[in-house]
Amino acid sequence: MEQRPAVQQTPPHASLPAVVVVVNPRQVRDFAKAIGRLAKTDSLDAAVLAHFAEACHPSTMAEMAAVAVSISAAFLSCREMRTFPGL
Repeated sequence: MEQRPAVQQTPPHASLPAVVVVVNPRQVRDFAKAIGRLAKTDSLDAAVLAHFAEACHPSTMAEMAAVAVSISAAFLSCREMRTFPGL
């Protein structure tokens, strides 16, 4: 097997901010089936994931974190209201 040279190249998207999205693999697989692109190669999988993100606009981890903070704040204020006598 031929060895590749150990050259480190910066990918073209390296300057873009990293966005993390957690999606259901079954949804992406069903999406790939629906568009006729069910394959087992990394480059095709990456293309399907990008297409899925454009079409479905899944929530990013930052958006989910903001929602979690809001829910936590609401929970804490409910808990604080219960500790006041007479409420």
